[in-house]
Amino acid sequence: MNRSAIKMLCFILTVGGVCSVNAATYRAYIVNNKAPSKLTVVDDATGDILAQPSTGNTSVRAVISPDKKNVFVSNQDSGTVSVIDSVTNTVKATVTVGKKPEFMAHHPSQNKLYVDNKDSGTVSVIDTSSFKVTKTITVKSQPRFMVITGNNLYVGNTGAGSVSVIDISTDRVVKTITVGQAPRNINASPDGTRVYVANYGSGTLSAIDTASKTVAWTATVGTNPSYAVPSPDNKYVYVTNTTEGTVSVVNTTSKLEEAVISVGPTPWAITVSADGKTAYTAVANANAAVAIDTATRKVKAKIATNKGPYWVELSPDGKNLYVTNPPAGTVSVIDTATLKVVDTVVTNLNPWVVLAADISAVVP
Repeated sequence: MNRSAIKMLCFILTVGGVCSVNAATYRAYIVNNKAPSKLTVVDDATGDILAQPSTGNTSVRAVISPDKKNVFVSNQDSGTVSVIDSVTNTVKATVTVGKKPEFMAHHPSQNKLYVDNKDSGTVSVIDTSSFKVTKTITVKSQPRFMVITGNNLYVGNTGAGSVSVIDISTDRVVKTITVGQAPRNINASPDGTRVYVANYGSGTLSAIDTASKTVAWTATVGTNPSYAVPSPDNKYVYVTNTTEGTVSVVNTTSKLEEAVISVGPTPWAITVSADGKTAYTAVANANAAVAIDTATRKVKAKIATNKGPYWVELSPDGKNLYVTNPPAGTVSVIDTATLKVVDTVVTNLNPWVVLAADISAVVP
């Protein structure tokens, strides 16, 4: 059922007093970074914009709390984090952190949010019950991407060519690991045994052993790798080589680049379907999203979006792919079954990234 049909069905059912198309409640939170910024909240089933609460200046990332009650948005030029109530879609708190906050990670079981401050060289720890900064952790130069796996937070220091490891029980740096130059995207393997780091300045992928907290191996990939994502079975890592216009497929057993897939000029973010059969990437200068068949390692579809796509995000059920087009002020919504654009969300606010979340626990 396409989104237009769903909207019509919802209208008919609403007249009768109820609209229940899906058992789950999915939301797409669009982070717009044109100042003054707003968070666009979209109903994943219908495509309707439900709310647009104001955040800070130059919003760049969003995460949701484990209990799904709060959405956190980092605001670079304001030096703040906005806290959005996921039920009312209103701002419930604004927390001042360091300079140029960007990436965030929520503790899996405690009321703690970690926020990196790129221009301060620090990580702020926010108590997500009081919405106050309880600790500031010094790391290395220009911390950006981060990921939690096990009991540790891994923070990539873009200006230092290293990864800081923070024990999330003590909130102290326990190790600094040298990787390649200008590390960008960081992702953990599904089993938590590896953390993969795309080294933009070195053209390499580092694999960190989370038990020993050392680099287990390094694979040579393409020019200026930006994003790296492992397959669900952890057999492969897919890496976008932004300047080269390719995606590298790295075999985690042989620790070598096994294939190179040409996707078009300037690929950025990449994600893989839950079944591991398809990888999706946003190719900025092709004005398209590309779907890759991971079995044949060939492009199975190039889907025209609007200008300059940057981010790709799958809905929780994997049925919709959200692609941000910052210069166009739009987000393209692609049906992953047909690989066609079924909707375009217009914000006109330089939409940067999308956070897709299942909030059924708080909004049935």
